[in-house]
Amino acid sequence: MAYNKTKDIIDRARLFHQHISELYERLEKVDQKEHVKMLLDYMSRHEKHLAECLEEYEEEMSEKILDTWYKYTPNNKSCEHLENYELKSDMTIDDLVSLAIHLDECLVKLYRDVAENAESDEVRALFASLLKKEEHEEIQLMKNALYLK
Repeated sequence: MAYNKTKDIIDRARLFHQHISELYERLEKVDQKEHVKMLLDYMSRHEKHLAECLEEYEEEMSEKILDTWYKYTPNNKSCEHLENYELKSDMTIDDLVSLAIHLDECLVKLYRDVAENAESDEVRALFASLLKKEEHEEIQLMKNALYLK
């Protein structure tokens, strides 16, 4: 069984946000309707911001929390290979929201699984907080998508 530190899991989430941002940038370059391009641009910038927030968050965490080891290894293969997502033209807002929800759920599952398996109260609280933030981000995405419809 592989082991991970809290830092490894935070880094994995940060990289996932960066990769999602890059995916949205690639989708934006494919022939899309203007309102879809606007949403993709917003979502790409938003994912970059979330990656930066995780980096700052990590810098502020204590070494004790960052160096906490886990026996549990998060594993969600459907969320790892973002380059394999089809870059189709003429996406609808609904297509984009479905994709975004799927990707957000990857992080929700990661945070929930880590929080449930954390042995330390501090680490459990950290990932519960990240879980709450990610769920909030999903709601914001839905609101923004409805606004553009």
